[in-house]
Order: sequence, then C-alpha cells, then structure tokens
Amino acid sequence: MTATQNGIARIQSPETVTPSPKELLANLVPEYIKHQHSPEVLTRFNRAFYEAYGAKIGLKINTPDLQASEKDIKKTMPTVKGKRVKSLALYYPPELQGKEGLVRLGRMFNLESWSVQKDTPIVSTEIPAVWLAVEGTVDAPNRNTREDDLAKHAPKHNLLGQDLNLYILGSRFIKFLEDCHFDQGATWSRLPASRDGGRLVGAHCPSDGVVLVDSRLNPDRRVPPLGARFARVLSS
Repeated sequence: MTATQNGIARIQSPETVTPSPKELLANLVPEYIKHQHSPEVLTRFNRAFYEAYGAKIGLKINTPDLQASEKDIKKTMPTVKGKRVKSLALYYPPELQGKEGLVRLGRMFNLESWSVQKDTPIVSTEIPAVWLAVEGTVDAPNRNTREDDLAKHAPKHNLLGQDLNLYILGSRFIKFLEDCHFDQGATWSRLPASRDGGRLVGAHCPSDGVVLVDSRLNPDRRVPPLGARFARVLSS
C-alpha cells in the first residue's frame, strides 16, 4: 500500500511471477517416469516440454502424436560390442535443428558453450524431424571404440548418428528420468552427425546446465571413457 499526494492510500497489485518451464512440467513428471514407454504419455509430456521451453524464447513448436507401439518404443538400442541398452523416446522438432537450432537451444537452457553461439562452427548431417529413440543411459554407450567402428555400426543396425542438438535435448529429457544429464560423470560421447572443421565432435555434461564440446578428438582414439550415441526412427 502506498500513499498518494492527496493522502489517499492506494493498493499496489502484486507483480505476476511467470512459472519456470520446470515448474510448468512438474505435475507431468511422475506420470512420465512411471509410463515412459506409453505413446500417449510421451506425446503429452513432449508437447508440454516444447510448449514450456519454446515460450521461454518466443518459439511455437508443434508436436505431433507419437504413432508407435509401446513394444517398439521399449525396443532396446544395440551397441557396437553387441550389448543392448534401454531407449529413450523424444520428438526432434525442425525448429531446433541446424545452426539456428543450436542457438535456440542455448537460449532455452541458458547454455554458454561456444558451440551454441551465433557464430557456431558446428555443421550437422540432417536428421529427420520425427519421433526418435536414443540410448537412454547417462553414461556413454559404445565406449572404447574408434570412429571407423561407429561408421560400420550405424548402417548395420539402421541407426542415425546423434548430432549436438539432439544430444542437448536428450540430455534434458533424461534428467527428468534419471536426475542426471548425459555423461554427467566420467564419460564423453562422440556425436557422429556433428562436425567442426571436418572432425567429429564429442560432448560431456559435467553438471546441471553445462554442456562441454570437444572438436579435437583423434578418429583413432579408443579409450574406456569415450563412447558414442545414436538414434533410430520411431515415427514421423
């Protein structure tokens, strides 16, 4: 309450506080965790996710229904060495692809990496703007491999290499399920669909909201902490 010049008190209206995207999604998270392979639940959560984070930067993203069976969504992802890991389903919108998409993702998630700035040198192979399944593991799959191993793995299993954009998105989704981002620990992931100066980039999340990107990886480097991430198409 404040006083005016004539002595009459005036009641000030409280400022409207806009909920954060995480706050807007909070009520949907328990259902998402419990039914993360349900096409209806995935559609509902992805739609709300892109609506909340898109609104943050003034971007409208239309999320189509996921037209895939629960069995297909649950299908595990093959690794280079013959093991299989659980999958994570998400929609990959065209608005968040390419260089412009990287810049938008940086604004959405408050990232400061050089790779999401307006002059980003990252060039990515086009990935369909569809529903995809990616490896749903915090630690990098396909570790202790070389780039030529990855080049053989993708066509053998009809997979797509992840790009940096998809990695950033997948890392946000898995946070809701595992309370960690991709590689939030000791591992790094090569991203076969993204390059800087002709070389594949690798990514790592050391803590919440941080994405480190390395474009100096030797193609023949094979060490236990370094893996790679792929995707498969679920539906358009």
